[in-house]
Amino acid sequence: MKQKLKPETWVGIFLIAGILMILGVILGFGGLKTTKEQTYPINIIFKDSAGLIKDSQIRLGGVSVGKVTKAPELLPSGNEVMLEASIQRGVKIQVGSVFRIDMQNILGDKYIEIVPPSPPTDQYIQPHETIMGQAESDISKLKNNAVVASEEILAILKRIEKNSGNIDEALLNISEAAKGLSQTTKIINENLLDQENLQYVKGVLMNMDKTGKELPGLMEETRTSVAAMKETIRNARKIIDGVESRLEGLDPAIKEIPSTLTALRKASDHIASVTADARKNQGFLGLLLYDARFRANAQEFIRNLRDYGILRYRNPNEPQIKADPRGGFSGSRR
Repeated sequence: MKQKLKPETWVGIFLIAGILMILGVILGFGGLKTTKEQTYPINIIFKDSAGLIKDSQIRLGGVSVGKVTKAPELLPSGNEVMLEASIQRGVKIQVGSVFRIDMQNILGDKYIEIVPPSPPTDQYIQPHETIMGQAESDISKLKNNAVVASEEILAILKRIEKNSGNIDEALLNISEAAKGLSQTTKIINENLLDQENLQYVKGVLMNMDKTGKELPGLMEETRTSVAAMKETIRNARKIIDGVESRLEGLDPAIKEIPSTLTALRKASDHIASVTADARKNQGFLGLLLYDARFRANAQEFIRNLRDYGILRYRNPNEPQIKADPRGGFSGSRR
């Protein structure tokens, strides 16, 4: 009778099979070598080996033929670096070949490209030989610059995306402010600048213009009064000067008079200043005395007030409508 396998045995079998399958995938796709590869070493000198690290590839005609076995080290001269590389035993590199650094992908990985000489030669590089490498090609430099530029562009785009919310909020605030301004303008147009208010302002301005025409007579009288006042001030100043000089010898009981006279002198000086401004056509009094147009407007205004009052203003330039004598008659005519 055949013995059945236990469940634990089946689990073990499947586990071992899974491990073997994983190892096969790693060996097949990971590039691992099950046997030691036959290679020979060479030394390569560069002035700038930026981007090259240990295990960087070495290619000939696009095919990987070796790798860097030791990271670049600075030579005693301080101007160059040297790295160690291993080349597959079956690959022969012609003397005069150019070793140059190139970019492998957009991520910035570097590799060493071997360019055979033209025309070909029958001599080959020997193990442990030192070769002078060439500087990075211009195309590779352009690739590096493109990588740096792309990183900067990505950073700028991220900042723009980050600030897009603030821009949307600012535009929304501007839109709200525009709506508020529109409403304010509508209120001004409907309430402040309506036809009734404009007519009222126009009437006030016309009244002021016509009232000024009634002022010439009053201005002439005011001018005469100002001249007489000026003469009176001069005489008062002379009297004040004489009285002030005599008050010094009077009894102390009347020593308060000088302060009163000083105040009177200041008042007279103020009046003199007002009259001087009037002569210069400054202030309301100056306009009354020396501005004929303003004086005429004031005269017209006063006459209007005297004849019709404040609320019954009339324009003397407009034709007056005569009352119809028949307006008070009622009943049938014979």
